[in-house]
Amino acid sequence: MFSVQQPSEISIFEALLLFGFLLMFVVQLYFYVRYFLPLAKFKNESVGENHKAVSIVIAARNEEKTILKLIDHLLTQKYIDFEIIVVNDYSTDDTLKMLRDFEGSKLKVINNDGKPGKKSAISRGIFEAKHELLLFTDADCWPNSENWIAEMTSGFTNDIEIVLGFGAFEKTTTLLNKLTRFEGFISALQYFGFAHAGKVYMGVGRNLAYRKSTFLKVDGFSAHENILSGDDDLLVNKASTSSNVAIQLHANAQTVTKGETSWERFIYQKRRQLTAGAYYKQSDKIRLAVFGATSFLYYMLFGILLLKSPFSLLIFVIFVTKQALEYLLFRGVAKRLKVQDLMPLLVVLEPLYIFSITAIGISTWFWKVKEWK
Repeated sequence: MFSVQQPSEISIFEALLLFGFLLMFVVQLYFYVRYFLPLAKFKNESVGENHKAVSIVIAARNEEKTILKLIDHLLTQKYIDFEIIVVNDYSTDDTLKMLRDFEGSKLKVINNDGKPGKKSAISRGIFEAKHELLLFTDADCWPNSENWIAEMTSGFTNDIEIVLGFGAFEKTTTLLNKLTRFEGFISALQYFGFAHAGKVYMGVGRNLAYRKSTFLKVDGFSAHENILSGDDDLLVNKASTSSNVAIQLHANAQTVTKGETSWERFIYQKRRQLTAGAYYKQSDKIRLAVFGATSFLYYMLFGILLLKSPFSLLIFVIFVTKQALEYLLFRGVAKRLKVQDLMPLLVVLEPLYIFSITAIGISTWFWKVKEWK
């Protein structure tokens, strides 16, 4: 199966393929050492009592099946000074009625009477918030511990304006669920790893915190109000600096949601999210493009060279070495993010993720997403 020919038998084309493969490997190795190795060593310490007042802001549209689970988890948080603001964004089901039944001292329900859409709903909630510190999640999520508020708000210091958290997906046995959870993990590796290195580019709205003054300072969502996505990543991309963002990986600081159960919905959501990438800062777009392109080309060239190259043995050794490095770097973070069960499937899930995301990304050039839900 494996062979290495003599130099005289190597064509220029084969040499170029080998050089390209080695270059992709080196670039990938740079990203691992520069961004993922420091993240693997990073740890958040659990906090005790935290008394920073916080407003939790949630936009909800047609969430009658999920909203009460979230409210129940929020009302049982071990935290003293917080309010919950849920903005109903033109729901056509019983979302508003169910929320009104629970409205009280902690929960404030608002009807979005402005422009329909998640950004409009979140903006309304922010302006209604009493507190400077804002914590966000989605209406179909729930905190995975009763200390979620305490852990997330512990990231705020005098210099920190934004805290990035992890939004996990509930575990099931399907291939789509494994891919969804793996995609969430790889995305977290990137936005946590880059942020830890001072190259902040995004956060996820399923678990995100920032100051009200920060939102107002960048004029909210005005710079990208014309697109559906970006209430989380584009806000962070615009408001972040190399020193005003903290990351929170502690197990008690996570939220959970059910992943998509159909491939059609998964593709739709990824297309909506990827659309926002075109609005990132130029430096972030270049960095992400280099990482994504080299990941794709690495696997493509590996497949070609393994089957056709006189260097198949060398190619295989490099591939095994890279897989071993990935496993060693990823497993610690994966354990903290509770996706360690995916690590034995790394060799299958990684190429599946890379090729599917690449295809979905290309599709955004031709088909636009028109609704946030």
